[in-house]
Amino acid sequence: MRRPIDLTPRTGVMACGAGCALLLAAVPLGAQLAHVGAPSAGALRPVTVTDSIEMTLLGDSEARHFGTSPAVFSPDRRQFVVVSQRGNVAANSNEFALLWFTSDQAFGSPVPRVLAAFTSRSNRPGISNVLWRDDDTLLLLATDDAERRQVYSVDVHAARLERQTRHVADVTLFAAAPDRQTLVYFARPPLESVWSGNARHDGLLITGQRLADLLIGHPWPDDDAGVATPYELYVQASDAAPRRLSVPQGWLLVPGAAFISIARRGEYAILKCRGVDRERWPAPWREYDRQSSMAYFIVNLASGEWRPLLDAPAPASYTPDVFWLDDARVVLANVYLPLADSTGEERRVRSREVFTVEMDVRTRVFTRIVEGRHELAHDLMTASGASGDLLLRPVAQEKSTATAAGRVSLRAFRKRAGRWVRSDSSADARRAARQLAIEARQDMNTPPRLVAVDGESGRTATLLDPNPQFGGLRFGKVSQISWTGTDGLVNSGGLILPPDSFPGLRLPLVIQTHGWSARKFEIDGKSGNAGYAAQALAGRGIVVAQLSDEPARWDGSVEESRRAMATIDGIIEQLSGQGLIDLRRVGIQGWSRTGLHVRHVLTFSRHEFAAALIVDAMEASYGQYLAWLNQGSAAVRIYEGLNGGRPFGEGLQAWMRNATGFNLDRVRTPVRSLAFRHGFTLLSEWEWFTGLKYLGVPVELIWMPDAAHAPVRPRERLVAQQGAVDWFCFWLQGQEDPDPDKAEQYARWREMRAAWTGRQATSPLAAPDE
Repeated sequence: MRRPIDLTPRTGVMACGAGCALLLAAVPLGAQLAHVGAPSAGALRPVTVTDSIEMTLLGDSEARHFGTSPAVFSPDRRQFVVVSQRGNVAANSNEFALLWFTSDQAFGSPVPRVLAAFTSRSNRPGISNVLWRDDDTLLLLATDDAERRQVYSVDVHAARLERQTRHVADVTLFAAAPDRQTLVYFARPPLESVWSGNARHDGLLITGQRLADLLIGHPWPDDDAGVATPYELYVQASDAAPRRLSVPQGWLLVPGAAFISIARRGEYAILKCRGVDRERWPAPWREYDRQSSMAYFIVNLASGEWRPLLDAPAPASYTPDVFWLDDARVVLANVYLPLADSTGEERRVRSREVFTVEMDVRTRVFTRIVEGRHELAHDLMTASGASGDLLLRPVAQEKSTATAAGRVSLRAFRKRAGRWVRSDSSADARRAARQLAIEARQDMNTPPRLVAVDGESGRTATLLDPNPQFGGLRFGKVSQISWTGTDGLVNSGGLILPPDSFPGLRLPLVIQTHGWSARKFEIDGKSGNAGYAAQALAGRGIVVAQLSDEPARWDGSVEESRRAMATIDGIIEQLSGQGLIDLRRVGIQGWSRTGLHVRHVLTFSRHEFAAALIVDAMEASYGQYLAWLNQGSAAVRIYEGLNGGRPFGEGLQAWMRNATGFNLDRVRTPVRSLAFRHGFTLLSEWEWFTGLKYLGVPVELIWMPDAAHAPVRPRERLVAQQGAVDWFCFWLQGQEDPDPDKAEQYARWREMRAAWTGRQATSPLAAPDE
């Protein structure tokens, strides 16, 4: 029998190792969440990089990325939990807490209890993958003393934390069956040295190995970067030892690109995972409009047998679009239908559109429910279980699930005479739409707050302001802007003005690529921990332009980088024409894919840039091409497309025109590059670093081999973000931080500047074409 919820404040800590603690207490928010309380009286100060690193975030990384609710409700919806995260610069760690609320107190100024707190000093999250096993018990991944993620259970009412797995390696994702007996989880494989056996004495045969793996002596450990590294799948039933399930040849299990869903009694599991190479897929699979490297599989957990769930690829999404109706029947949302036995218009529709279907996993017979992209309303399913209603949210409204009246937009379907039909009059749908919703409410100028929304009346209440210290800061004003690129295409993005900007005064500009959202408060810009530092730069008197992501324009063609350059040239010319910026003091920064675009701009743009920062980025030039070439054609296809062919024979002429590595003599901008991870992107940065150094262009390269693609640990974030602020302030404004610990940095940069000024005066490099 379920125990009643006791709201009486309790104290006490159950130790669970050096990195974590289980707490059940009514805790002051200032003590548990915000390391700084509300601001004291006095002048406001500008934002710093430390402020952004130590900002408390709401929800796990997936909820923040997709803009979904940070709350995870219990099956009876009488309680919910929210993960919080903040960096601790002094300790070089990230602190995670699991906050517990009751639904009936959401509008009564509740004080949350901290159910569990974990500290992570690695690239792995302290708490992730939170789910309710039942109304009394939570399951989650948490980082143990050895910085490995393991599955833990939390008894919400008995204040008991128990470790459920003791795997020798990191557990990356798990799912639990409602039978309380079965866990299925992905885990990292052990790293095997390339020098096994007598290879060091007899020589190592080089076949299809990656160059980076050979240089570090074992497969790249990946460290949560999301690049395809094979993982292992385990099933753990009751108290039995975990049993490894073999993965079919040609498929990979990788973090962030797979999920698991288990049937009610634990007989079957559905997996979504990534394929090795689309070129090895059946020919019909290549007909689909949006080719994906993912597919659904059904696994018999008793026998370990795998087979495709549908004879079709799965669209590239990372949400668990699966709901079990019973032990063998399942609803799948957003799937492609097989092309077999379809012709003409039906075949065309199946290859381009996604559907929600019901399927019997034993026979693989499916029934269509509705066409179009929908979100399965997992958090509302319990309310509809009695009548058998299926509740879906149209994905078009996913980013704003509450209507003006506070009601959630839902579509209800009910099965009648073996067919699913719309049930707009469904009482369950109306009741579900009136339920409590929890949002991380924010906009581009308002930090996120945890807000409760009454679905009946639309009434709202703030449950938590996780960053009261922001009241003592002066933020730059953020606005959305649009402009026309030099290719005639209209673009949009964000503009961050310094807190103290004066009309008529032309200011320096830093352009940050890689994403813009008017719905989110992004203190740094997109993926700030990758080196962006928008508000910190604005606090130093620099205008920041944040460009939008344009994946539709990232087509891997020669035109991709040219379109990006047209966008960047257009915003420079518009802001200069408005009298806002000084054309002599423009900086630019790129990360990952957009680092490629920044390299192209620095090489071919008609505008000059005072400084550039390129962080863990694609280069797509000859050196990176050769480093990847041994992976096979799929690994280098994109580089050939970007540069107009293969760099051999006649194709070499196209590379000579397009590849930036062959045109470094045109670059005349001081460049700071950062490379993360073990060897992989160090190779990518090497051509530009050595080439510019040889040509006498100011350049420096920082390598942090233990950092993730977007750094996670506070100290690595400081190197990336504070380094960006220092670099741009030095080259755009002539400013230096008086911190004595940075004396060597500025001595190095002053020497670079003096040599560069002298070289420009005596032997200027070739100018970009007008």
